Amino acid sequence: ATAGEQVGVVVPGLGADQVHRGMVLSTGGSAGVVTWFQAKVVMRHVVNGIRRGYEPLCLAHTASFRVRLHRIVKRKTKATGEDWEESPPMLNTGDLAIVE
Repeated sequence: ATAGEQVGVVVPGLGADQVHRGMVLSTGGSAGVVTWFQAKVVMRHVVNGIRRGYEPLCLAHTASFRVRLHRIVKRKTKATGEDWEESPPMLNTGDLAIVE
């Protein structure tokens, strides 16, 4: 199988109720736990603006999980043009941002 394909796997000693959507099958020690990450996001439709502490549902391939917006690193808006605004207080519709 290649990346992104769905496969069926039988692991002795592991029940079907112990496997959940989004889990990764790998050799021992090759995959680690991620506690934070940086992402480039485009705000397509925001009603009241998004601030630090917002908790959206993150979808990545077959996994879905809650994430918390810890920090808005910088953003670019139509008003600022090509300049990045460092540490803005919030994000609005149409903003391009780097967030943690």
